[in-house]
Amino acid sequence: KATVSVLYWFTYRAKMEYTNECRQEWVPYEEVFVKSLRGAVGIRWMLAYPLQRRFFGFSVGEYLLGLGCMVLIVLSLVSWDTANSGSLAQIPYIAAFAAAAKNSPLTYLAGVPFERRVEWHKLTATFAILHAIAHGAIGFISRDATKSSNYDQLWSGCVAGGAAIMLGLTSYYVIRRQFWEIFLMLHILFFLVLAVFLVIHSATTVLIGIGLWVADVLLRFAYTLVYNPTQCRIKRPIQGSNIIEVTLLQTDSRRFDTYAPGQWVFISFPGISMFGWHPISISSSPAEPDPKLHIRCGGDWGQRVLIYLQNHPEESEHSVLVDGPYGNCSINIGGDVYQDFLLVAGGVGITPMRSIAVTLADQKRRGRDVKTMEVHWSVRDGIDATLPQIPNVTVYKTGNIEDGVTTPKGYSLIPGRMNFGPIIQNFRRTVMANHNISKSDKHLPAGHIRVAVLFCGPAAMLPLLKTACKKHNSRVVQFDVHSEVFEF
Repeated sequence: KATVSVLYWFTYRAKMEYTNECRQEWVPYEEVFVKSLRGAVGIRWMLAYPLQRRFFGFSVGEYLLGLGCMVLIVLSLVSWDTANSGSLAQIPYIAAFAAAAKNSPLTYLAGVPFERRVEWHKLTATFAILHAIAHGAIGFISRDATKSSNYDQLWSGCVAGGAAIMLGLTSYYVIRRQFWEIFLMLHILFFLVLAVFLVIHSATTVLIGIGLWVADVLLRFAYTLVYNPTQCRIKRPIQGSNIIEVTLLQTDSRRFDTYAPGQWVFISFPGISMFGWHPISISSSPAEPDPKLHIRCGGDWGQRVLIYLQNHPEESEHSVLVDGPYGNCSINIGGDVYQDFLLVAGGVGITPMRSIAVTLADQKRRGRDVKTMEVHWSVRDGIDATLPQIPNVTVYKTGNIEDGVTTPKGYSLIPGRMNFGPIIQNFRRTVMANHNISKSDKHLPAGHIRVAVLFCGPAAMLPLLKTACKKHNSRVVQFDVHSEVFEF
């Protein structure tokens, strides 16, 4: 632990310099605490933007990735050679293992955000399984697999293929959503079986991807060893609510000197389960003194948290394990590309949106040219008073208007569901007015104004929002959507 602490000491002065700088005038990419890397981050965003354009729900980069995997399968089938198909089958495995790392090269080199990295992991893993099946079929049809000299390759390949298929089946959405801890343990178990038998199968090239994953695990373990356990103070839910507020005490949370708005952590309560790691968004802003998490205690794990809190005094300190923070937006909100922001949330998805909204308000105070910012939040049973104040927010209450908690001061309340068409249309008018642009301005270049639309909430809301943004895109004003849904 002392050795790892020495390694982190070398970055501590840079972090403190960053923290002091953030209290001064705003600069682009100030969340990157190493100043010399900020220019590289800007260049990365410029190069990555064409790959992030979306068509029919997928980005250009994801289409290229899928096309590459399809080419590998076609090459295997065309060559009809067991050895060649086996060599090609290792490539999607490497990509899947690399995408599984939380500190993935995809995140730092290509700027792929977490929720898209998960999609890339699913996509490459699917192609890896299909390619492995094709490899096995070629071996059996060509009778290479049934030769007595290849029996070791046969049984090791069958075990590895079976483990890969079980990885896919146990990753089904219903299992992940309803039985998260079981999914996590089975995922690790089948991955270890797959990795061992791939190596026995002479697929040693996959060690590149496995090595990236192992390096990530070791880095996170060292990081967790230094910063855990973390002391926190927990506020119980008020009457009629099931949301708890977790305040990470700043003396034990130096890692949060440099977190970015909209990020999230994995948190575990050792008093409940050492394996119960759950992803929770950070609801506070880096501009605020104490990192806060707001956790909706639904489901089995949430109920165990509430029972655990009932056995401890109110506002008492607790020891928790925290892994992170992680995550980044798929659009460039840290630079000076965007001056207009539309934040949309459903339910507890307001937590990362609040973090971003408060950060943007603070950056505007420190000189950032934020011309327009609105927050639109859909709730069912009322606004939970546990959540801190949110700037420029309009609340849409889908339940009975008399039910729930009284609307806090400063909130605009509208009964009924969001109608994204008028919201986007009115926002575009406001943006054009704030930029002093009229419809008759023909001299402006295409995409002169790019609006950052940030969404977090139920998956059913997302297509409606994207459709409205696409409908109200104009030659001058273009909406770029970043989304996070309640799914892992």
